[in-house]
Amino acid sequence: MVKASVFYPREAGKRFDWDYYRNRHIPAARKAFGSSLAAITVGRGLAGLETDSPAPFLAICELDFDSLQAFQRAMATGVGPMMNDLPNFTDIRPSLQISEVVITAVGSTMGTTMQERGEKGRPTAFSRPWGPAFAGGRRSLLLSVAPST
Repeated sequence: MVKASVFYPREAGKRFDWDYYRNRHIPAARKAFGSSLAAITVGRGLAGLETDSPAPFLAICELDFDSLQAFQRAMATGVGPMMNDLPNFTDIRPSLQISEVVITAVGSTMGTTMQERGEKGRPTAFSRPWGPAFAGGRRSLLLSVAPST
């Protein structure tokens, strides 16, 4: 799985229209990236590491794709309209990071149902408690997470 993370840094005097972002930009992204997009998550920054410090980012948008090829397909057709839409909701220059998802932990106990990528990149389910199994040598481990449809 490939994750594209879009970071909108908190900058004094800059604007970010949450209403437009939530109601127009994100639905447009879902349409532009089509079936290549497996999931999308948006977070609003609440706080930083230090007590009472502001979050370093106003927003972080995470776009999940099943493969690098799916990500490249989405970018080939969808990134232009998304970049052109930026001035409609912000004057912040976002930064982008593309990552291979290595571990995803979900739930209050961090779960026990895991997925490990098999030979053809397909997840193979098995059960294992969260703990030392992650410490060494494994290729990529994922907890079972189904994208919402």
